[in-house]
Amino acid sequence: MDQGVVHQVILRYDREAGGFRPAASTLPPDDRVFASSQLSTLADAAYRNQDAHVGSSFCYAKASDGRGLVLHRFPDAGPHRLSAATHVLVGEVFAGIALGLASGWPHWWRGGPLPTLYPLDRRHLLEQAEEQLRQQQLLARSRSIEEELTRLVAALVDVGSAPLAVTGHTHEPTLLLIAAREILREWASSDWSFSTGEPVQHSGVRITFMLPEGHTTSDGYVDLSSYPHQSPQLINIANLVRAYVNSQDAAAWAALVRTAGIRTLDDLLSWAEGFAPEPDTEDLRRTLTDAHNQQVRALEAASQQALEALRSQVAELEKQRNDERQANTAQQNRWVEAHKKVVDEKEQKDAQLAALQLHAQKEEKEKERLAAENASLRRDIDSLQDRLTTFPPTTNVPAGQFGSGRPDPNETVRPHPGSHTGPLPRTGAVVAQPHETGSNEAGRATVPGRQGDVRALVVMCVVFVFLILLAFFGGQQ
Repeated sequence: MDQGVVHQVILRYDREAGGFRPAASTLPPDDRVFASSQLSTLADAAYRNQDAHVGSSFCYAKASDGRGLVLHRFPDAGPHRLSAATHVLVGEVFAGIALGLASGWPHWWRGGPLPTLYPLDRRHLLEQAEEQLRQQQLLARSRSIEEELTRLVAALVDVGSAPLAVTGHTHEPTLLLIAAREILREWASSDWSFSTGEPVQHSGVRITFMLPEGHTTSDGYVDLSSYPHQSPQLINIANLVRAYVNSQDAAAWAALVRTAGIRTLDDLLSWAEGFAPEPDTEDLRRTLTDAHNQQVRALEAASQQALEALRSQVAELEKQRNDERQANTAQQNRWVEAHKKVVDEKEQKDAQLAALQLHAQKEEKEKERLAAENASLRRDIDSLQDRLTTFPPTTNVPAGQFGSGRPDPNETVRPHPGSHTGPLPRTGAVVAQPHETGSNEAGRATVPGRQGDVRALVVMCVVFVFLILLAFFGGQQ
């Protein structure tokens, strides 16, 4: 690998491939940069429509083989996606050179037809970068950026080598980074990879200036619109930044630091702590202290308001939970009452059904008993009828007298209930027969005939009674 050469690559978004692809390059086809996805990942800034006004941004990172990657990016809507077309320099390029090139190298490609690329001479490129860097270092000593620079340096000291997301800046990120690197050098961190505008943080970039509404993924975060309220070295760093701003140029600042014998970050902060008060130094200290206290009070007030709001929400949720619990209890009680009522009604219905079944069983048994009695009566009647039919006639009793086997046709018989609906007509009245006063033999001969007639009459009465009873119980059934 020729360390005296810096290669150029131009990447554009390929809609069919769904990612960034080299459109032009001076790198060999087997170069490691092409084999990894780092370059395309860094090139993709994913601009939004509202971010297009921010113009170009710069990113400096290191490849896996130690080479520096300087990326100049700008919004490109050509491939139907507002992404960042990117011109990349690959070679032995460090953070200082990258900041100088980012500030105004005249050969950056800014869109349009693709240029004819060629490898760049590193020494000539370094001279151009250093010239641009000296001009920017003079602008970085402006009093207007002193407060934002103080907050940025304090945040870089606090996070060390960890990633840092930066928002709320009003000055050019390049100027802030040039001044912060000139003050801290390699003492805070050797990793000065940066991006002057990102929608999200990349893992290969330590210092990230976020575009509006950018996504922060690191714990390190600083808002340059306000002082950090927990920085333990804020006063010393403010003195340090004031000394840097008061220095004439980069050479005067380097000589001041070299004379102080500073070799570590602790040396730098201790040196700033021993600074003698200069004009406006006490005013600055007082301003910083007041601003710090004011911010602490504001944070305490905001925390108290948030706590009160949280308590109110908790009380409201507790009330809702109690209301829901009471409603659930009332509903459960209503359900229990309804269930008990249904169970009671079921028990009542079951009792009524059991009573009806018992009554039905009794009636069924009564019917069976009456049917048996009816059958018995019928058998008795049939037996009596058979006996009447087969009973021998009495020859010694004269015809027409009481006890004869044939009733007198002239006799009227009263109807019995349930047996007949009217009187039976008789053609003549019953005439009492004179008692025969014959011999004893004749009188004794007539007694058995009369006794048979009496029995027959009794049997008929019994039959009529059974018929009446049969008719009565049959009507009840």
